Amino acid sequence: ERRVRWARVMNNEYERLCECLALGEPSLLGSYAASAPAEFFAVATELFFERPLELARAHAALYSELQQLYRVDPLHWVDSSPLLNPKVNSDAYPAQRPEPDACPLRP
Repeated sequence: ERRVRWARVMNNEYERLCECLALGEPSLLGSYAASAPAEFFAVATELFFERPLELARAHAALYSELQQLYRVDPLHWVDSSPLLNPKVNSDAYPAQRPEPDACPLRP
């Protein structure tokens, strides 16, 4: 069941990305991720660790699959990061809220 869900989510997200880019819509994942499924996985992994809040908001199912794969939740790191959580020393770091993925398509 886990492998079936993984394949379904990854394929749906990859297809969604390709459709968005074909329509000229911007995507958090970017055009390089659409060049091949392996690149999609690599870009998604980078976003998972480097921009977890944005990925979780824009691609919740993808985030969940990566969370289970890596057995870690980078969103827990957000709570203690002044760059990602404006409540932590907000005077030193301006709050920036990422927008959800602009692509209107749904998987």
